[in-house]
Amino acid sequence: MPEPTTGPRPAPRLTWWKKALFAASAFVLFFAVLECALWLAGVKPVLYAEDPYLGFAGSSPLFVKNPGGSEMETAQNKLRWFNAQHFAARKPSGTRRVFCLGGSTTYGHPYEDPLSFCGMLRELLPAADPAHRYEVVNAGGISYASYRVARLMEELAQYEPDLFVVYSGHNEFLERRTYGERIDAPPALHDSLLARSRVYTAVRGLLRPSVAAPKKGEAVLDEEVKAILDASVGPKDYSRDDGWQAGVLSHYRFNLERMAAIARSAGAEILFVVPAANLKDCAPFKSEHTAGLKPEDARRAEALVAEGTSKLAANEPQAALAALEQALALDHRHAEAQYRAGQALYALERFGKAKAAFQRALNEDICPLRAFDSMQQAVRSAAAAQNAVLYDFAAAAEQASPHGIPDAGLFLDHVHCDVEGYWMLALGVLDALAGRKWLAPAANWNAQAAGAVKKEVLARLDAKAQGVALKNLAKTLSWAGKVEEAGRLAMRAENLLSGDSESAAIHAAGAAAKGDWDAAIAQYEKALAADPSDVKTRFNLGVALQKSGDKERAVEEYDKVLEADPKFADAAMNLGVLCHQDGDLRMAITFYRKALAAKPEYAEAHANLGQALLESGNTREAFVSFNEALRIDPKCVGALSGSADAHALSGTFAEAAGLYRQVLALSPDDESAACGLAASLAESGKIDDGIAALVAFIKAHPKAPQAKQLFVALSKAKAEARR
Repeated sequence: MPEPTTGPRPAPRLTWWKKALFAASAFVLFFAVLECALWLAGVKPVLYAEDPYLGFAGSSPLFVKNPGGSEMETAQNKLRWFNAQHFAARKPSGTRRVFCLGGSTTYGHPYEDPLSFCGMLRELLPAADPAHRYEVVNAGGISYASYRVARLMEELAQYEPDLFVVYSGHNEFLERRTYGERIDAPPALHDSLLARSRVYTAVRGLLRPSVAAPKKGEAVLDEEVKAILDASVGPKDYSRDDGWQAGVLSHYRFNLERMAAIARSAGAEILFVVPAANLKDCAPFKSEHTAGLKPEDARRAEALVAEGTSKLAANEPQAALAALEQALALDHRHAEAQYRAGQALYALERFGKAKAAFQRALNEDICPLRAFDSMQQAVRSAAAAQNAVLYDFAAAAEQASPHGIPDAGLFLDHVHCDVEGYWMLALGVLDALAGRKWLAPAANWNAQAAGAVKKEVLARLDAKAQGVALKNLAKTLSWAGKVEEAGRLAMRAENLLSGDSESAAIHAAGAAAKGDWDAAIAQYEKALAADPSDVKTRFNLGVALQKSGDKERAVEEYDKVLEADPKFADAAMNLGVLCHQDGDLRMAITFYRKALAAKPEYAEAHANLGQALLESGNTREAFVSFNEALRIDPKCVGALSGSADAHALSGTFAEAAGLYRQVLALSPDDESAACGLAASLAESGKIDDGIAALVAFIKAHPKAPQAKQLFVALSKAKAEARR
């Protein structure tokens, strides 16, 4: 029997899968150690340090050390956009530091920091949780969008934050920027683990040590905000761009994720607020027809929206809804049609459908200064994915509003809260933090204790300062074309600022926009009592008097305007119209010429002058005036119509027919033009075409008496011609 072997036994051979496992483990361990080393070296992940969608032309800090070096304070060059704030350069032991970020709602607009939700939170936190000291810093920037907020967080992360509160979403469309290829680029840079890896960042830095110049079409923004609205006369510079909107939404989602990453890197918690907006009491800033809509359908839709709006003003919601539903059948993306339909449905107490219509109006607003529903959902999704604290202010606003539709009870304008709204927001943030166990309210913290804090906060409310804030907001809304909303705020401002002419004038304009001429006249008179030298307000009083039928007093006010300012063209124009209506062609021509002397490029004045000259028998000069009006504005309906009439009187019926067709293309409800077209066709030997044109017009306008009379006359003429 053989002897047992006494030498060393051979090592067992590893299977292939064990070799692969050991190799993978070594690889992972190597990169884990390298990731930790880079973390200790202060290397920041790409997601933290860089926005792949755009760049910025410069950078300067929001906070700088005070002369003594003990505190950080808001830099002087930033006070145009931010509240003045300060906090200890080195965070005191036992202190929790909270930074509130976002746009003007975070800032506290139209008020300032003490009445912002941040200022209220500054009082609430120590009262609810006296076990800790709190520093609450309001870093909300006027017009700041999420990409600027994320960039600001990079700076604030170095100041030992414990919590970031982010309310962002209403300003995403304020600045011009393009995305080029980045929207469609592979998601590795901003959606995968690579974006969070310091190793990837370091390798990327070695391969591309300096920042590449932006490609053509990519956005590079100025250091501070230059909003579209700041460089224009209002929302007119906006147009529908579904592709841009998709890019903005994608960028917004990325920025929310980036903010959460920055907070984690600083060891801080982050709370996202779902942005809320005024649905019921804020009309869209701009509407546009759906691309590709036939011109005749667009004009018909506009006429139906105007009819529906008129019926709403006359308190006929059922008739208004009928017209608006017809408009929406032609163009469901017309924001104002959706909004007016919501108003009609609300008046009919069909609140669920009203809310849906108001939301569609917000979503289709061409000038999107309110976060639409996809953006609200993006915040909810980001909070869930990033394990962030969430306060759903949008849902809370619905619960606090009649029939679940946020309105002027919470919001002063489209998005900015009244004091009660800011209080609800601050209290909601506190409750969300308590629910997440970030703080533990004291045993005696209850509604009564919160009420005591609220009383202290409201004691800061200075009536005059509040009135000025409301007036300034009303002026902004008036500039943006939101005359009715501006009037509502101006009325409140007027109650707080006794004898303030500006508030009374804005209030008057709001009443005029609703057709309430008696109220408008009373408010304009009140404004003039405070400031008799305001010629613009005096002119507006004249308009209101003219609209109300008091022509004699209107003339008196226009005369006073021209006495104070002889070059006030609109006053001379309106005096010409009043003389024209009274049959005083000589004085009408005099005032039209006076208007044109002050404003030579006044197309409507040229057209009116031409009409007065035509009626006085001066056809040759009338043609000159009509042609001048059309040179200035080729779509001037008054000039086209007047020129058509002049050609018909001169016997050039073919030219007249062509011009009447242009009038009807621009103003399809113009019965006079329809009759002029039919008569011109008949006079030029095309009686069948004239009758056909009348039939088409009467079919669209069954209550057209002149067209019906002419149809009968032409039909008889045709029958007699056959005999």
